[in-house]
Amino acid sequence: MSRSSSHGRFQIITLGSLDYVLAMMAELEPQRARLAAVERELAELGIRHDLAMSEFKFDEAREVQQRIGVLERERAELFDALPAPAPPSPGSPVPAKVRRRRLEQRRRRPLRR
Repeated sequence: MSRSSSHGRFQIITLGSLDYVLAMMAELEPQRARLAAVERELAELGIRHDLAMSEFKFDEAREVQQRIGVLERERAELFDALPAPAPPSPGSPVPAKVRRRRLEQRRRRPLRR
């Protein structure tokens, strides 16, 4: 018996809904894999575009740029379809901000005469 109860915006998943969670994960996996493939292809096309521009092959660069536009739209659609990543758990350490120390100027005492 799969049950989940909803409290406000958060959904509490009971042990009985483990099958539901596994099904959702299995459903999202192909989308995540496609998103990763699109991002790899975008990186490769960005390199090809830069190379074509540096070699003054503007026709090839324009074709690559059009393909990049298509893939960027697909990436945006895939990203919007996926759920937002979960916030870090409160038990995990928060990265510390590194503060740079400013060197203090030494105060010069007046010369004694």
